[in-house]
Amino acid sequence: MSLWCHIATMCADPGAVPMDAHPLPRDIRAGVPISMCGSCDSFKPYGAHHDRISNRCISRMDHFCPWMNNAIGAKNQKSFILFLIYTDAAALYMLALLVVHLVDCEALHCQHFSSTTLTLVRVLVFLLLFAVLFTTAMVFNQAYGLLIGLGTIDRMKNRKGHKKVGNPVPFAHVFGNNVWTHLIPVAPVFRDSEAVLGYRVDNALNI
Repeated sequence: MSLWCHIATMCADPGAVPMDAHPLPRDIRAGVPISMCGSCDSFKPYGAHHDRISNRCISRMDHFCPWMNNAIGAKNQKSFILFLIYTDAAALYMLALLVVHLVDCEALHCQHFSSTTLTLVRVLVFLLLFAVLFTTAMVFNQAYGLLIGLGTIDRMKNRKGHKKVGNPVPFAHVFGNNVWTHLIPVAPVFRDSEAVLGYRVDNALNI
């Protein structure tokens, strides 16, 4: 499942804003700030950021992940979070197995492990412990960002003096409205995709 989630996150469209995108009339009426991207010359939805790798703005962009070689945005954040959860669970399971066998072996003075193998097992335990701590921290980082409605990039900018305010991101705006696919890394289906992505594609604004 972790590999499936990794491939899904890496290959999916993270939420690239099309060149003919327009602001939502409801956002204009609500006074949501309207801005244009100076890099790709397209409408930049609130919470979007310009991805220098793809040279496109990404809706609700959280960050660019070098491990995925892709931006993490509104359309692939679900598979990214699932990747973290499944990887965390797999690392925790392997860590528990190794620790139990290592403790039993040392307590019984068994000869199943040579000195070289025992050293490698201890190194693997350390690496798995690091993996568990790292992925757990990333899961909490993603959850915190969704709860306050500010992605990693926005929170970093706020630390530098920006005063951007976010609203909690609904669960359905990340995992979609189909409950049967919440735990599977398939593209989420949104009932109101305009509200999720922050733009509409048409030739005229009906305000």
